[in-house]
Amino acid sequence: SLLSGLVWTSSSSQSGTKLYQNGMASSAQHGGGPATPSYTEHACGMLLPRGFPVDGFTSGLEYQARENDLYVITYPKCGTTWTQHIAYLILNDGVPLASDQRLDVVWPHLEEVGGDFVETRAATLGGYRLIKTHLPPSMTSQHPRAKYIFVARNPKDV
Repeated sequence: SLLSGLVWTSSSSQSGTKLYQNGMASSAQHGGGPATPSYTEHACGMLLPRGFPVDGFTSGLEYQARENDLYVITYPKCGTTWTQHIAYLILNDGVPLASDQRLDVVWPHLEEVGGDFVETRAATLGGYRLIKTHLPPSMTSQHPRAKYIFVARNPKDV
């Protein structure tokens, strides 16, 4: 396991959510190097980076795909933004995002902003509602007419 060499401690928050802290998290212990992250364990068993909106994640898991949804599904740091830009250009006849537009607003991150945001405020382009997710395909809502762009990458390259 990738985490087998780490020492993790667990504590419970007031909401009952388990919090995990890497035993080597203190940057002072390591000559001022970068601190390692802390995590919150979601009820589904996934570890979320500390500070990630748990309510948004829960809402994202409950979101039901619609026929006009276009998903970009990737593991983090595996070509998500690049894929979003390519798909945006295809849908927008080669015209890139305007300088005053932000990709995270045009193409919201489902488990960060939640399903309600996607339902009411996600951009529609070329008839598609644009959605980004890092959920595995098995946890991503399916609809027979929705479109899914799944990017797979060898994790050893990340």
